[in-house]
Amino acid sequence: HQSKSSAIARLGLGNLAHEEGEYDAASDHFTQALKLEPSFIDAATNLCGTYIESFKLIESASRLEKIIASFKHSVSAHFRLGLCHRHEGRYKQAHRNLWHAITLDPTNADALCNLAALHVETGEFEQAAKLCLRLLQSTVAIPRTAIAHAFCTLGLSLFHMGSCVHDALKCLYAAEKLISSSNICCSLGTVLNELGDRRAAAKILKKAIALEPFDIPAFLNMGNAYFEHGRLEYAEKCYQTSIDSKTKHNVVALNNLLLLHLSQGNFVKAASCGIEMRQILDINGEESATLCTLAIIEAYTCQWVNRSKTFERVVAGKSSGTVQPFHSEFIPQISPQMALSISNMFSGRFRQRALHNNNRSNVGSLYKHNISTPDSRVRIGYVSSCFGNTATTFLSNKIFELHIRTKFRVFCFDLAGSDGSSEWKAVRESADVFLDVSRSDHSVDVANEINEHCIDILVDLDGFVVGSMPEIFTLRPAPIQITMSCGTTGSESGIDYLVGDKFTIPEHHRSYFSEKIIYVPNIMTSYSRDLGLDVDRHKMRKRWGVSNNAFVYACFSQPYKMDPELFVVWMEILREVPNSSLVLLRYSLAMEKNLRREAAKHNIVGDQIVFWDLVPRHEHLERCCLVDTYLDTVVCSGIATGCDALWSGAPLITLAGDRICNRVGASLVSSAGLEEFIALNLVEYKELAVALSAENNRIDILHLLDDARENSPLFDSLQWVQSFESALDVALDRCRQDLEPEHIIIPTIDERK
Repeated sequence: HQSKSSAIARLGLGNLAHEEGEYDAASDHFTQALKLEPSFIDAATNLCGTYIESFKLIESASRLEKIIASFKHSVSAHFRLGLCHRHEGRYKQAHRNLWHAITLDPTNADALCNLAALHVETGEFEQAAKLCLRLLQSTVAIPRTAIAHAFCTLGLSLFHMGSCVHDALKCLYAAEKLISSSNICCSLGTVLNELGDRRAAAKILKKAIALEPFDIPAFLNMGNAYFEHGRLEYAEKCYQTSIDSKTKHNVVALNNLLLLHLSQGNFVKAASCGIEMRQILDINGEESATLCTLAIIEAYTCQWVNRSKTFERVVAGKSSGTVQPFHSEFIPQISPQMALSISNMFSGRFRQRALHNNNRSNVGSLYKHNISTPDSRVRIGYVSSCFGNTATTFLSNKIFELHIRTKFRVFCFDLAGSDGSSEWKAVRESADVFLDVSRSDHSVDVANEINEHCIDILVDLDGFVVGSMPEIFTLRPAPIQITMSCGTTGSESGIDYLVGDKFTIPEHHRSYFSEKIIYVPNIMTSYSRDLGLDVDRHKMRKRWGVSNNAFVYACFSQPYKMDPELFVVWMEILREVPNSSLVLLRYSLAMEKNLRREAAKHNIVGDQIVFWDLVPRHEHLERCCLVDTYLDTVVCSGIATGCDALWSGAPLITLAGDRICNRVGASLVSSAGLEEFIALNLVEYKELAVALSAENNRIDILHLLDDARENSPLFDSLQWVQSFESALDVALDRCRQDLEPEHIIIPTIDERK
């Protein structure tokens, strides 16, 4: 009897120490209690609780499994084993144990709270909300801590469901007022950061770390806030702290650190993070947002060993909201209809963020639009984070210059600021008004500035690229809003029209777009034709280590656009064409290593595959003149690279796919009057590439390409701008008459005749 009393006393002391965060002392007390009473179940499970708090997860799980084997109805043991598995990221096992604890005790607040939180982590937000409401509506007395965590999890669920940001924040702030909790502060800070309120997010996340200096989720989310605010050095330190913790947050921190390295173009460090992520995911086998990032880095480095498996797992988790619009460009398993639903989901998120930052529940009456009258100049504004040394500028720079100034006044709103390039300076000089809005804290500030300049037509050049601000368009600062992106922006994006052509967006593909289509004649994009081609081919080949006798194939697209099936065809072409070589750009050493390994499988070694370093644009265009035939990627076509190839005198072999991003290459070739270079399948693709190496075909091909440079609409920027302006006139007329946007088809010059 005395032994049992002493054990109970030790249990009480252990509980007090645990509440104070003194886990070593608590562990000692629980251990002493078990020495006095070896079958003391409460001491045994509480000891495991201290192990969990100290991240001794393996030891804790092992002990709890033994306890359950002897006491299968122990609610505490099932609960703590579920908690342990949740910390390990083993969500299926965690769900099983937590649900077992609730089955044994339906009013167990801790088990209900943790199961709800687990549902949030796995993207099952409705289930999480139902459990929270079940707890909050309970007639049984619920501890204050459990109520606070229920409000917190309910707030997170409502936020991710997109139901109502205002109600979500009310729940989170209610939780924060109930108790001082690092976890709750961290959750509130995460949501505020997602909503773009970075100052408030940083303040609350600092409070979380002050409450718990080793709060790994707080460090992780503080890193996210720093990352989005451009303070990359601080972000990297926060992510590294999370990685070093070796908790379940390790893989998420690796995921975000990988994205940070990618944003800096550091493929070596990004690839290292990817390898570590792959090892963790293969062990745990769980679906998560990290798979999406893993898919990106493996695509960028041409790591194709697990390609199909990774893509299938990414697509399987599409409903969780972790699959992004960008993924549809290189993951074939994402259908056009699925891509639309993904864009719809993301546009809804951006809309909610914009509403929060503007303290409104809707955007219907946010701005007044006084559209220009027909006898006054139309104010057209272009918004981009890519006004510099980017493909976006290479394709669009002449548009700003060639607008008819008696009809249009051109504004450019720069989201990124100067990169010091000549291209950025050229854009600034081409615009009538060039505004650097890169220092604006919120999208609302940019939208206000756009509206204050009375912009009639606002044009998005970015889509969903990193650095873009889709929230601007959801606020509708202009009466007519257009995108030039290679994919739909979603039903809540605020975009009225998307610029395309009849080849890239056939009539039966319109249902894959939330926007109405502006069909410009021939080709959806423009290309500058004033680029010089005065190149000494012999000297240039010698400079770049290319034999004068070699037949040079090339693909200068980014590596994520390549795929193993097409690469096999490339290797077959090299085997069949004597003295041939394939030139690729060296985007990373990891990419080169992986592709050389793939080539070796097909007995292609040495200088048959050549990797060139990235160079300034004028040197790149000179090198294009050394290429005999350009091989387009088929998962996602090269746009700027395809135009460069055709302009420099190389035929472009391509395929027409089932979506805008893999049909644009065929559209380029078609608009150049070279339809014979569009293959129907990979077999024909290979046959075309081999046939073009024959000397007797070269002269005719060069004549065709010379004629295309001089006469095709692909290289006629002025004609493109005039056609675009004709479409804008139609859109303006509809807007002035209060008519809804409708598809606009601008006929070709021949059709007008």
